[in-house]
Amino acid sequence: MSFLAIDIGTTNWKAVVFSEQCRPVYSAKRPAVTIPGQDGLQYYDPQGVWQAVVDMIGEIAANHDLNALTAVSVTSMGEAVVPLDEAGEPVFPIIPWFDARSVEQAQQVRCAVGDDRVFSITGAEAGAIFSVPKMLWMRQHHPDVFGKARKWLQMTDYINYRLCGRIVTDPSMACRTLAFDLAGCRWSPEILEPLGLGRELFPEVLASGTVLGSVSGAAAKQTGLPKGLTVVLGGHDHPVASIAGCAFQNNEVFDSSGTAEPFLHVSRRGEKLPAQRLGQRCTRHPSPDRFINWGGIVSSGVCVDWAVRRFVSHHDFTAAQAAGSYDELFGAAHGLEPGSDGLMFHPALRGSGAPKWDARSKGALLGLTSEHTDMHILRAVLEGLCYQAKRILLMHEQLAGCPIDTIKCMGGGARISLWQQIKADVTGCAVRVGQVNEATPMGAAMLCASALYGEPLEKIAREMQPEYKTFEPDPQRTRQYEEYFRIYLLSCEALEETNHLLDRR
Repeated sequence: MSFLAIDIGTTNWKAVVFSEQCRPVYSAKRPAVTIPGQDGLQYYDPQGVWQAVVDMIGEIAANHDLNALTAVSVTSMGEAVVPLDEAGEPVFPIIPWFDARSVEQAQQVRCAVGDDRVFSITGAEAGAIFSVPKMLWMRQHHPDVFGKARKWLQMTDYINYRLCGRIVTDPSMACRTLAFDLAGCRWSPEILEPLGLGRELFPEVLASGTVLGSVSGAAAKQTGLPKGLTVVLGGHDHPVASIAGCAFQNNEVFDSSGTAEPFLHVSRRGEKLPAQRLGQRCTRHPSPDRFINWGGIVSSGVCVDWAVRRFVSHHDFTAAQAAGSYDELFGAAHGLEPGSDGLMFHPALRGSGAPKWDARSKGALLGLTSEHTDMHILRAVLEGLCYQAKRILLMHEQLAGCPIDTIKCMGGGARISLWQQIKADVTGCAVRVGQVNEATPMGAAMLCASALYGEPLEKIAREMQPEYKTFEPDPQRTRQYEEYFRIYLLSCEALEETNHLLDRR
């Protein structure tokens, strides 16, 4: 057996072939492409996304026999909405998840339903990131388009539709709409009716790992995939990645280190959703008897990319270093002391995440002097991300009612060794980095394996999880970071009013 996983992420789009033991065999990748709209905002082109999938499969076909595939599964970013008309054609470009145009519409949800009630039903706050505020924005600003839309899908749903013709979603994707009742696993009339949105606008919900059907003749002709290839329902990228990390124990969290960096704590089997609201978001796990407490940094990888683009110069780095990998670039800052000589970074370049989600929050460099170098800034960026990670872990510990001593980390950021060592030192946790580059597609392949082998998902994850490299915390550096973390918490509070005054929305 071999499996094809398609991953539509924020930074890259990937197609990866996995062996029957869920080890990567061949992969193709394309950069995620946003296009400018006439309104000056950024969008994804639905046809462009599908064409990228077609092109990636074509690249794989030149190196791997597509007829040897047993199943295909799709995973993707959440929240981004794809409106389809009566004929099943997209009627508007896709609004990205990180687009904050719908702040006003998120406030409408709070006023119509009540913030506490929204959380008790959906497990999330009424934020601009989610699909429903984007739909309300569309209704207000493009009523003609809204009137044509018969179904609102997300990226995973759309690619599955193109593959096999079914309009379906799974609970982990449905949770990202702000219209899904987590406890009841159904679309919520308490959310939809006050907003004037019909249940018929949303797709059918089936469990992750469900066999949806097979690749249609039309899709086979376009992609080169064999007609009749089994299509297995995947899900939202970060929960799917946590499968690859086999993060099922109560003393550990899964760190999906990509463009954003969510820290996922998986519940015990059959545990009830938390009534206490500490800044977490909740979502369904791909295993139907578990849920996830979710706390994330909205722009983690964005901060790292931004720092490299803006601050790496030949004055502080040699030409070889400037052209090297991120691990090499950040490794140059290894010799600096904890605290970056009094420089502190707030990683809110696209707003702040848990435990206080705020789209109007801003990034900041504090304590900057003429003595600081590019290397100080790079290290301060990593430290700021790790301070925020510690805030999230403390929230998870309070919700779980037990200590967390292990972080399982996968994703692009996991390859930066200094980042993971600082994370261990700041949090006091062992950071176990999965030795696999494609955690999210790997999780999708595990869903295929579970469906076709007839084995429970957790058994598949335990047997097929990757090897790990562990970063242990240094007790002395952990003590040094405790004082900087205290300062970080004080500065978060002090900056809030200033950030809101500077917000231009």
